[in-house]
Amino acid sequence: MRKRTKSSDPPQKGRRHFRSQSWIFSRLPVPALGAVFLCGLTAQNDSAALLAKQLYDHGKWTEVVAAWRGYSDPEPAADYYAGMALARLGRFEEARAALTSGERKDPRDKRFPIELAGLAYQRKDLPAAQTHLKRALRLDPNDRYANDFLAAVYFLRHNLEAALQHWNRIGKPQIDQIQMEPEPKVRPALLDQAFAMAPASVLGLHDLRATEASLDLLGIFPRYQFSLAPRDENEKFDLIFRANERNGWGDTKWAGLMSMLRGAPYATIYPEWYNLGRSAVNITSLARFDPDKLRLFASVEAPVGGNPALRWRFFVDGRKENWDLSTAGIPDPDLHLQKIETGAGLRGVIGEPDPSVGVEGTSRQPITGRPPPARVPWFRRRTGR
Repeated sequence: MRKRTKSSDPPQKGRRHFRSQSWIFSRLPVPALGAVFLCGLTAQNDSAALLAKQLYDHGKWTEVVAAWRGYSDPEPAADYYAGMALARLGRFEEARAALTSGERKDPRDKRFPIELAGLAYQRKDLPAAQTHLKRALRLDPNDRYANDFLAAVYFLRHNLEAALQHWNRIGKPQIDQIQMEPEPKVRPALLDQAFAMAPASVLGLHDLRATEASLDLLGIFPRYQFSLAPRDENEKFDLIFRANERNGWGDTKWAGLMSMLRGAPYATIYPEWYNLGRSAVNITSLARFDPDKLRLFASVEAPVGGNPALRWRFFVDGRKENWDLSTAGIPDPDLHLQKIETGAGLRGVIGEPDPSVGVEGTSRQPITGRPPPARVPWFRRRTGR
């Protein structure tokens, strides 16, 4: 029998402890092993996000990025702080990659599309910024920053109505003054009533649409535009109204003459007068001298009681026409038409979504039949029969 000698090897206590741990793990079921492993990863990711946040809060941008790169698969929060730090360092493409990675991992975190919108805005890609912000607002429609940001993007893209839709959610924009460029000739009292918004108040989308409906009803502004001009650092604006205004029979005598004679090739003239007495009273007419298509039309309209949101109209329309319907295969193709039509109506602004409504009544006295016998040969010669 060999004699046991004292060994110089280190004590086996550690090995026995390792064997005991291995023995325990070897007897754990597979799901339990997975849970232990995931707990370890979660703790590691939690520490990564916490470390990134702490470094970011202290303004250590480079250290945030270095710590983030030390993890093979950092959690979304770590991606967020790394993207923010990279943006601070001016490394915008890397920032976008980090934030995009985080958004893929957690698509319900609104911070990612908001910050991606900021990067798109920085590179002047307004359509991309708009897309990111819309995605953020689908996650949280009441986010104040996202609504303000998206409204600003719409404003820069000259879409005032869309901008107001989001600004109004947060009580913006505040209007300081309303300016006219140039000053219209219509009576100021009438124009003032057409504007539903007022200085020193919030410009609402409903008020803008009601104002546009009243201006359209006046019939003297064929083209106009509203725009906002930033006033100061207090986020106030001036509302600018720019418009082309119809007055008399034209801006100049030659312009009026050209407008009246625009139908001369068809033996037709269009005498028109607008904004008579600076009261938005408009007269339009038509006279056609073609012997086979005689027509005389005239219309007058004006605000009811000086109210731009309610307008009356009266018209008369007389026709005397000869028609050749031989191409339609009618046995008796010659048709003589005489008609006198009169009517009156009211139009007004009532609200949204269709802010204007109207009612109109007409009276017709048609007389139809074959042309007189003396007329038939001449008519047929004109038509080549």
